[in-house]
Formats: sequence, C-alpha cells, structure tokens
Amino acid sequence: DFEDSEVLSAGGAFVPLRRAVDTLVWNGFILIGDAGCTVKPTDGGGIGISILAGVMAAGPIAEAIETGDLSRNGPLWKFNVEYMRKQAVKTSPLTIIKREIVKLDNDTINEIFRLQLVTQEDVDSINKGEGISLSIFEKMKMVVKARKLLKFANSLRKAKKDYDKVKELYANYPESYEGFAAWKSEIESIFAKYYE
Repeated sequence: DFEDSEVLSAGGAFVPLRRAVDTLVWNGFILIGDAGCTVKPTDGGGIGISILAGVMAAGPIAEAIETGDLSRNGPLWKFNVEYMRKQAVKTSPLTIIKREIVKLDNDTINEIFRLQLVTQEDVDSINKGEGISLSIFEKMKMVVKARKLLKFANSLRKAKKDYDKVKELYANYPESYEGFAAWKSEIESIFAKYYE
C-alpha cells in the first residue's frame, strides 16, 4: 500500500543508441549495461546483452580480485576482449546502418519496403548482426528509375564496406592495452564519417 508514501526523488536517463564504449575497463573499473553502451544501437535493447556482459565480466573480476591486479593491463582486460569479439562485433556495426537510415525521409523508407527492396528477413538479419545481404543491392539495381532509391543503394553499398571493416576490427580487438590506441584510432576514423 503506497497511500501514505512520498516520492523523494524521481528521474530518468537517456538510453544509449550507439556502439559500445571503446574500452569497458580501466584501473579498478568496469562498465556494463547502459553505462558502457552495451546495447543494440538500432533500438536501445540491452537487457539480454547487459546480462551477457555481466556473465562475461564475472570471471575476469574474480581473477582480478584473487590476484590483486585490478589494473587495465591485468585480468580485467580479458572482459574487454571477450565482449568486443563476441558481442560488440555483432552490435557495434549496426551504428553504421542506423546512421544511414536516419538520413532517409518517411516516403523513401516506405518506398523501400513497398517495393520489397528490403524485407523483414533482411531487417532481422541485420539486427541480429548477421550483416547486410548483397541481395539488397541486387534488388536495388532493378529500380534504377527510382533516383532517390538509387542514391540510397549507393550510400548503403559504401556503408557495407565500413560495416565489414568495423566487424573485422571488433573481431580482432587487441589482446592487451598496448594495442588499444591504434585500434581506437582506426575505429574512430571509420565512425567519424557517419557523424560529420
């Protein structure tokens, strides 16, 4: 019964709609959930992903406590590697797709789906991190007369190259902090194009 209850404080927070933070660990520090952007950038869904991240982090955290090495170079870095290579490799490239889609107006999006250039199966595949099907490009070639859609098809073709490169970079996330600066520089140079 909340009849005599009083709200002392209330609030909300933004849901991150972006790729995972480039490193989820630091000295004695680890990020999981919204704090680390361990969510799906297309829709902010992240409960399952965050639970998975927590499971991945448990072993390295226990090892860090047992060994007394809470540095970013110690056992905590193992969480970064596992999360980035197993989960962020699927979700972070979705940021590129999202940035391409938000450029479109409603009429263009409706036309793409009306002509079935992108199907529900295509959307599901992309959202699961399975990638962009080349069949989308083949379908779009058939609609050369629709100039607006041709522009989107060309834009998506360029984005696919970046999407694939981002997947490759996450799949090869550095084994240690020593390789992090070079990795970060390369990944940021790709994403910068989508935020200009």
